[in-house]
Amino acid sequence: MAFGWNGWAYEAAFPPPSDPAEDVQAERDGLRSVAREWNATRKRRCQAAAGSARSGSPSPSAAAAAQWYDQAMREGVVVYEPLGGLASGLEACLRSGVPVRSYLYSDVSEQARGLALRRFQQLSDRHGDLFPSTAWGSALIGLPQDVTKVTAAELRAAIPDSLPVLIIAYWEPDDVRAQQAVLRIVSSAQSALGAERVRFCCGAAVRVGPAPPQEQPRSDSLVCEAWGNPVLVDAARLGSGVHQLYRTWSNLTDMELLRETLSVATRPAGPSVQQRLLPGRAAPVAQQQLRPPFYASEAQGQPVNAVMHAAVSADSTGAAPSAACPVRDGASSVYTSLKLEESEVLLGFLQGSTESPRVSDQQRRALLASATDVCYLSSVIVVGKVLAAEATSALPAHIAAVNVSAQQPGASFCSALSQRGQAVPNEFVVFATGALDPEGGADAGPGLEPWADQNLLTLLQTGQLPQGLSEAESFRQQ
Repeated sequence: MAFGWNGWAYEAAFPPPSDPAEDVQAERDGLRSVAREWNATRKRRCQAAAGSARSGSPSPSAAAAAQWYDQAMREGVVVYEPLGGLASGLEACLRSGVPVRSYLYSDVSEQARGLALRRFQQLSDRHGDLFPSTAWGSALIGLPQDVTKVTAAELRAAIPDSLPVLIIAYWEPDDVRAQQAVLRIVSSAQSALGAERVRFCCGAAVRVGPAPPQEQPRSDSLVCEAWGNPVLVDAARLGSGVHQLYRTWSNLTDMELLRETLSVATRPAGPSVQQRLLPGRAAPVAQQQLRPPFYASEAQGQPVNAVMHAAVSADSTGAAPSAACPVRDGASSVYTSLKLEESEVLLGFLQGSTESPRVSDQQRRALLASATDVCYLSSVIVVGKVLAAEATSALPAHIAAVNVSAQQPGASFCSALSQRGQAVPNEFVVFATGALDPEGGADAGPGLEPWADQNLLTLLQTGQLPQGLSEAESFRQQ
């Protein structure tokens, strides 16, 4: 056995089937193949729309991204997550095959920092070829843990010379302070280190919740002014086990190419929710398909491929299925939220990522609820790699900055999955600017199916309101 597991010194070239490195490489290869398929679909549709094949040199943004990716894959990158959390961006980079030579992390939460150290070791063990232990030795001490106190001089001192830099940050939908801090950090890094050297992938989840703060519209407009209109995508479209809408801004490639590619992406083959649940628990069955902008990943009558995000954040039970309680527990014969181990896997994390004797279950659930989906992030990064050198004519842009009432008494099960139910009364889906009540109030009539408002769909798809709307309706949509 001194010459290898099969006695012929083949182990280096052909690892044994149980070798974890084989699974890791297969995961990277699978992500790359799926991204290439999405890009091929995008090009076919663009060609069909144009009536002939398109050719030409890459756009300036795509060409710059291609050079950045080339250096990143050869030399490695410096990854900085200014909002810390569960280090979703780090795991997404490693799953995407991007070597991380230095990692920096900021988070004021003691629980998050404690879990982060365990995560660094876990990811270093799994992706040692891309993330050696030397890469995270100063992760928690390289920069201030309060992102609002990080200066351009500290960024320049903490980040090694010449290596490409990637900043990944997703803030909570109503956290204006974090949103403004991320915008400042990216601007400071680009000024201090060079705009072509610094890439970013930033954004926010679209959550059901109360009205945003009054300063939210101004903060949103500043981000759009600096980075353009965001890409709106359901994480379930990219393989996640959780339906979660994300608004993303990035210069990892041309934003229009990214928007086009993700809009035609089809969910890759993979385990269903049922296959990821613990024994004795049953996933819900789809009664009807979800409507845009959510991705219809389920076939009618089959167990769902993804649950709503409320099942991650909630910790409740119910006699009937709902968004917060979609899973039937065989032992108790009630419907429950996802267990912590299930949430980890469905969000793309390694199982056990949030286990720690110093972190309570309630704290673990809160961290998972605010964590960015790893399946989503890794797909965006891989698509950026595939698209870096691509250049096609841009399709008309659309924005996603609207608000819509999510109140609904719908009778169907999948309709119930699109809301949190009675646990959060008078709830609203908030995309960007202020929350809006249904015209005439909650008692004016029965609620609509989620996203059944044709005016909303028109606004999502074109960025423009339909002609002929009443003044009140125009105000509500805006």
